[in-house]
Amino acid sequence: MGVSVEQPWWFAAIALAIPLGVLAWRWFAAMSTARRWSAIVLRSLLIALLAGMLAGVSVVKRSERLAVIAVVDISESVQRFLDSEDLPDGRVRAPIERLHHWLREATRDRGPDDALGIVVFDGRTIAVATPSVGEVLDRTWSYAPVEGTDIAGALTYAAAMAPPGASARLVLLSDGVETRGDALRAAESIGGDQALRVDVVPLMYHVRDEVMIESVDAPPSAASESTIVVRVTLHATGPSRGTLRLLREGEELDINGDAPGTGRRVELSEGLTTELIELALPGGRIHRFEAIYEPDPLPDGTGFSGDTLLVNNRGDAFTLTPGRGRVLIIDGVGGGVSDGRGATLARVLERSGIDVSLVSADGAPTNLLTLQSYDLVILQNVPADALTTQQHDLLVAHVRDLGGGLVMVGGFDSFGAGGWKGSAIEPILPVRLDLPERAVAPEAAVMFVLDNSGSMSFTAFGSVRSKQQIANESTALAIQSLDRNDLVGVIIFNSDMQTLVPLGLNPDRPAVVQRVLNIPAGGGTNMAPALREAGRQLRNVEAKSKHIIVLSDGRSQRADSLPGIAASLRAEGVRISTIAIGEDADPETMDRIATSGGGTFHYVLNPNTLPRVFLSTVRVIRQPLVREQPFTPMLAGPPSALLEGLSNPPPLLGLVLTQARSEPTIQTLLVTPQNEPVLAHWNVELGQVAAFTSDAHGEWSAPWLAWPGYQRLWTNLARAMTRPTATQGFDLLTTIRDDRLEIRVEATDARGRPVDLLDLPTTVHLPSGQTIDLTLSQTGPGVYEGHVPADEQGNYIAIVKPQAGADRLAPVIGGSSAPRSAELRVLRSDPALLEQIAQITGGRVLSLDAPAASRLFDRTGLTPRRAVEPLWRSLMIWTLIVLMLDIGTRRIAWDRLVSRQFGVDLKREALEAVRDRSREVLAALGRLGRGKSERTQSQTALGPEDAARANEEELARRTQGRLAAVRAARQRTAVPTLESPTEQPAADPSALTMQQAPASPAPTPPPPAPEQSPPDTTAPGEGGLLAAKRRARDRFGGSQSS
Repeated sequence: MGVSVEQPWWFAAIALAIPLGVLAWRWFAAMSTARRWSAIVLRSLLIALLAGMLAGVSVVKRSERLAVIAVVDISESVQRFLDSEDLPDGRVRAPIERLHHWLREATRDRGPDDALGIVVFDGRTIAVATPSVGEVLDRTWSYAPVEGTDIAGALTYAAAMAPPGASARLVLLSDGVETRGDALRAAESIGGDQALRVDVVPLMYHVRDEVMIESVDAPPSAASESTIVVRVTLHATGPSRGTLRLLREGEELDINGDAPGTGRRVELSEGLTTELIELALPGGRIHRFEAIYEPDPLPDGTGFSGDTLLVNNRGDAFTLTPGRGRVLIIDGVGGGVSDGRGATLARVLERSGIDVSLVSADGAPTNLLTLQSYDLVILQNVPADALTTQQHDLLVAHVRDLGGGLVMVGGFDSFGAGGWKGSAIEPILPVRLDLPERAVAPEAAVMFVLDNSGSMSFTAFGSVRSKQQIANESTALAIQSLDRNDLVGVIIFNSDMQTLVPLGLNPDRPAVVQRVLNIPAGGGTNMAPALREAGRQLRNVEAKSKHIIVLSDGRSQRADSLPGIAASLRAEGVRISTIAIGEDADPETMDRIATSGGGTFHYVLNPNTLPRVFLSTVRVIRQPLVREQPFTPMLAGPPSALLEGLSNPPPLLGLVLTQARSEPTIQTLLVTPQNEPVLAHWNVELGQVAAFTSDAHGEWSAPWLAWPGYQRLWTNLARAMTRPTATQGFDLLTTIRDDRLEIRVEATDARGRPVDLLDLPTTVHLPSGQTIDLTLSQTGPGVYEGHVPADEQGNYIAIVKPQAGADRLAPVIGGSSAPRSAELRVLRSDPALLEQIAQITGGRVLSLDAPAASRLFDRTGLTPRRAVEPLWRSLMIWTLIVLMLDIGTRRIAWDRLVSRQFGVDLKREALEAVRDRSREVLAALGRLGRGKSERTQSQTALGPEDAARANEEELARRTQGRLAAVRAARQRTAVPTLESPTEQPAADPSALTMQQAPASPAPTPPPPAPEQSPPDTTAPGEGGLLAAKRRARDRFGGSQSS
């Protein structure tokens, strides 16, 4: 064990103790020597402790612990090309099962203190288990695949997981075929900076009979209804026969000329073969092509001619033309049926010569390229949960980037009632989705009861995120969809229950959302206390709808009591809906809870649908946002071309409640008598958005269907909202080369001359749905270029938004397709790369067929780790202790407690206290003795007359004595003390009294004559004993007062 110091120069501060000690010796001169030295020592020690903390003092120990982290390749190439293993019992072990079995056998020599971690990767890296001494091999390796193989990213990720206080070894099981990153550079970093060894297990294969489509090339843009050439390149490892087919927008084209059939027969030899296909483009803007090679089956039916894997026999391309756009109506009324109630608006637009496509929410576009075919999208009574959040983002991009139009039409499932509050579309709507301010009573009170037990930390099936993360994000989305006047509360439960957000108004949604997103996972599952607490908080609030939404992934303790709790809450007016997530949930109990609570039950296995389930549940609660009451729309604002020729509109029967926005660019054209928006629109960057808060299919707009202005209004609105004409003079070319998308724009004016100094901001939409923003740089006269990474398969859409000074021009759109499964084009593993990784890091090359010989936990050759334990926590504690002692030694005179002089003073004070008490006792005894003597004399020597006279004299004497004592007390400056109780003999009490009082001029009665007895002071009817007691009491009192 040793000590390390990060910044030793801080120890120079200890030298300050010398001058401070000298000054302290002078400053503390009034203290005793012991206190002065203690103050100086403690102050010096305090400086040393502070210097130690600032210097970063740590204890260094040698650790023999070992952690092995398995880095397992689960990419598509491994799963497709690695041979399966035939078992003796006839079963077949798939490739991933082989890797799992190898790791289990290779870790049988694992000791009780040895840690094992697992990382799996394809195009991304996922930590299955951090290094732990517990059992981790039973955890799943099944995740949604991501195209590609990133060995470098996986090694870097695994190296970061190595425990700091233990030796670590990485074991890489891979085919060595990397499609992104630089594995050798990552190995140099790991082996050099971190001194980690990487053992490699090559996954060997060599595919000999394979055909693949190398590329499909089509011009990215072309003139409308022109003829283009599509080029298809095929790569074969040997001879093969088959049929080449070409599809446009999913429909097969006839590319076989006059020969029978639509497909073209081809014979392939080893190497590359290129087929050119000439075809005429029909009308429309988007032309997507897919080439498919179908090998002939072998005569014996055991395979295909020269081909093994069919997944890489496809390729894509697309061409954009400036064709006529269409209007897309996403129908939430009739489900997209052409003769349903939702087709009313579509028929009206078609009568005006507008090309309309009517689809259900399930048929809505899922990519930006499809949306490019439409100039305008109309959401007709579509709830937010009917579309995915990715589709929400696509609609926003359709407006902002592509310049398209968007119209939201009202209904029971639209606007705020449809859960659009908090969505990506809400900010671009020309109306506010909050309830009007005059609606004082909250419409809804919602308690979210969320399971945050330990099982929620596991990754959800088909996702890289944990169930807790997905639940948190879904709850946050639901909270954002609620109105700010609603009551919202959040309770989390595991083994215990905690109120994360007490039930209250929802004005500060971002703060509540942030707390929900940070909910951790850990503990057991006990739902009952949380359910009772949610009901308690809802019991005493006023709201039109009270609801509890419960989410759990496990089986709760005391599950039998939960339906009873739900039934009792239902009797109090509280509904309970439940969501069971994951395969380990308890759907039966959750269903019984929802049934007893009068709510709905949802069983979610696909985590991607959980946000939609939450929105759907909340949307049911938000139905009161509509008002069904006849009203006549009123014109608002300045005259608009949209309302030209329209006057005196008939009444509408209902609408969704919204509020007008305050932005000056918004035009509100129609309002209710209460000034609530009915029709409003505005520009959003390159596109336009409109809102019509009543419906268009006749339930609320029945009086409008027969009104001539109905068709005119919707025709004007559709034409005004469509995309502007494309900018002329810009030629966009996109090409994918070396895993990057290259973008080139040539700008010319009307005379064909190059245009310079333009600003060309560009947005590239990736196949994953993410976007990359860049600005093209001018590289020549009228030529602007840029590039972005293109390591994903699928379509890349580039949207160039030219700006000439302050003028924003219509966007220019282009794109290219990256070939599918790039890693499947490499038909053999790369063991040489793996051997280089092992050589760089000092690792070993192991065999997949000999797991027992791997000796993963063998410490031979491994340098024990230096476990560094910082001491700042301990030093901080001692610093506080020394600081308190330093203050105490200067503020408290503790030296008196231990000095000899203090003992002498204490003894003297004790003796004086005893003497004072003894003197008082002696005085009291003397007075009592004198009283007894006087009483005896008075009873034997005095007669009645003498007794009366003596009584009067005694009374006068005592009065004079008391007055004298008062005067003496005022003049007395010092009281003499007795040296010892035994030095003064016990004399007459009166003599003691006279010694205590100084001489006084006051006369004192003369002592009685010897022949006379003292006067009798006994009162009439008073016995002798009582009189004696009274006299003693009087004298004692007089002595005390004197």
